[in-house]
Amino acid sequence: MTIATLIPEQRTRPETEVLDVAEPTPWWRRAALTTAEGAIGVGVALVFVAWSRRVDTNPLNQIAQVSALAHLQLQLWVLGAVAIVVALAGLRWAGHRFAHLAEPVACAIVSGVSTSLVAGAILVGLNGTPWGVGGRSHDSNHLAHWATALSDGHSITSPIYPPAYVYALSWLSDVTGQPAYYALKDLQILGTALLGPIAYLAWRMVLRPLWALGAGTVAVLPVLDGYKPAGAIVVAVSIPLFVAVTQAFRRSATLPVPALIGLGVGLGALAGLLLLTHPVYVLWPAPGVAAAVLLLTPWRRARWRAAVLALSGLATLGVVSGPYLYRFLTGVPDVQENYFYFDALQDPAYFLMWRGSSRPTGDWPIPGEVGGVGVFGLLVAVAIGVALALAWKRSLVATVVLCFASVWMFRFYAAARMSALHEVRLWPRTSVILAYCALLLIGAAAFALWRRLGRDRPPAAALGVVVAALLVFGMAGSATASRYLPDGPGKPGSLTWAAQHARLLDGSCPRWVGQSCW
Repeated sequence: MTIATLIPEQRTRPETEVLDVAEPTPWWRRAALTTAEGAIGVGVALVFVAWSRRVDTNPLNQIAQVSALAHLQLQLWVLGAVAIVVALAGLRWAGHRFAHLAEPVACAIVSGVSTSLVAGAILVGLNGTPWGVGGRSHDSNHLAHWATALSDGHSITSPIYPPAYVYALSWLSDVTGQPAYYALKDLQILGTALLGPIAYLAWRMVLRPLWALGAGTVAVLPVLDGYKPAGAIVVAVSIPLFVAVTQAFRRSATLPVPALIGLGVGLGALAGLLLLTHPVYVLWPAPGVAAAVLLLTPWRRARWRAAVLALSGLATLGVVSGPYLYRFLTGVPDVQENYFYFDALQDPAYFLMWRGSSRPTGDWPIPGEVGGVGVFGLLVAVAIGVALALAWKRSLVATVVLCFASVWMFRFYAAARMSALHEVRLWPRTSVILAYCALLLIGAAAFALWRRLGRDRPPAAALGVVVAALLVFGMAGSATASRYLPDGPGKPGSLTWAAQHARLLDGSCPRWVGQSCW
């Protein structure tokens, strides 16, 4: 169900916010269909992960790694073939009363495999060891320690660390009966596998299925992080949430008060949950969201109704995450963030490729063709210009551009103070959300150009998008998977290498290393 379709009289206007508008349907039917799409995506992702457990091979052997990747590709295309058949069925029986279901079902299936290949690679890379990515070092150790404390009835010792992921780990440890140090492995794999379906479902709040899959879900690929998937999930959900907020304010003049309160409560609760999971990815773009709301809300007609929406949303957000948000905002100045990882020592204007914890080899950033800027950087600049020129009044374009601008300015503000304060303040991690917004704006620019040319939607659009998306997810998943296949200390797969060589809690060694563990 989209925010836009809550107002029937708005659906046929040229300035409608929904890309690829569908025929009017009752709200309960739209809600049921969207829920079913989410269930299908999650189910396919879980099937993929369960199937990946059959790959029982030595992850320390490079030949075995290649064979495992090929097996995962076969899984993707077997499940993807089901989506292709569904799309073909919708094309073949276009006049049937249920033909309109083919597109969302096919897209939901593809969303289920979108990030599951990387989850399967993590499962292969950790085959034979109960440790998660990272073993018992750094953040993994802290998370497991805090989750163990929660299970024992104590509290998290850090007042500003986002608690939602720790609570999830503690709950999973209690349910499975594993130590939190081992349950972290399952949480990392599940978080990675479900990132795609979650991103798709989040974008379905504001986009039709093909755009939610082709633009929203594809855009999460550069931000995927199997080590700490919570951050990627927050990035994937926060931007469509902000677009939905802007749309809700923009249409507040025509919404009844109960609907405004319901929207405010729902959006505020989701924003509060994201703050409890990874606050900076919500706080950095927040000024941009406020600017988009101020710019696009019809204040003369919606003044008091917009106030109802704002108060209900802020009140709910305060109930869900208010105490933690206060601790976070007041406690951050007292925390020394002085871990200067490689990104902090590079060009602050470069954000186009996020490497996570992997240190690249050779020159970085990679030198480009035009003044040091590569083709992708030029494409992003052109896309932002085209999107603004042709569609700046659309909620999606205005919100994403202003969120990008907000994060962009924070990045330079924090980097400019780095030398004087000798602190990083996480500014390199703004690359994650900047790259995500850049890909979204490329999609928005393509749609704006298509609309300007007056082109009709091709009859086989669903089939084309499904096949293209499967190719992208397969190739990107295989390339990303290399970071989670152990290849030695100091290399891209060092985190799973550490998990394969870390001594177990009972003093024994993982399966494939004999007695060569520490």
